[in-house]
Amino acid sequence: MLLMAEIDRIEISLRRGWASHLAMLYGPFANQTASLFKNKSEWRASISTLMKEYDKSSEIFAKHYLEKYGNLSLPPIWICVELMTFGNLSRMIDNLDNPKDRQEIAHLYNLDEVVLVSFLRHLVHVRNCVAHHSRIWNRKFVLKFKVPQNKSLGLRDYFTYEEDDSKKIYNTLVMIVYLAKLIDPASQIKEDLLKLISDYPEIDPGAMGFLSNWKDLDYWN
Repeated sequence: MLLMAEIDRIEISLRRGWASHLAMLYGPFANQTASLFKNKSEWRASISTLMKEYDKSSEIFAKHYLEKYGNLSLPPIWICVELMTFGNLSRMIDNLDNPKDRQEIAHLYNLDEVVLVSFLRHLVHVRNCVAHHSRIWNRKFVLKFKVPQNKSLGLRDYFTYEEDDSKKIYNTLVMIVYLAKLIDPASQIKEDLLKLISDYPEIDPGAMGFLSNWKDLDYWN
């Protein structure tokens, strides 16, 4: 439940950042411009998926546009982004042809675009597990992500780099806490996580990949 709430927060922020950047730079139908995307077959698949979501949507704004303009084309990007799945959004960001576009979006979070794209792929998988009520706490995720090494962020010393533990949820939590607090400084995700761990002292945080000295780190204090 804690993860779902914060992933939703991150997803909403990404939707806004992606749509705003593309609309301001390339116009209201930027996501429908094939030349902006490197893998055209993947772009067509994303558009096809989006069209299906648009056709079946019960949202008032989608119905209004459909009634006024029909289903011959997709609506502007600020409507499209509200209809996209998190997975589709992640693929669209990853598929942008110009690295500068990906970097502009990643810059909103003080991240390198390679790190953001890598983390989004991972986060979509985590979100799907959470949404289906799958076991998370000591799970080993096949899809890892590239952790940020930017010194100015001050994050790199808080990640685990041990092969086995880096597949677990701990590194994900470090990133989620960072992003959630950046997006909304009032976020209580860190405090809620600490309380959850405190409430169940019989559960070993090491099974989640937590560093052995995690309690001594400034990040968690």
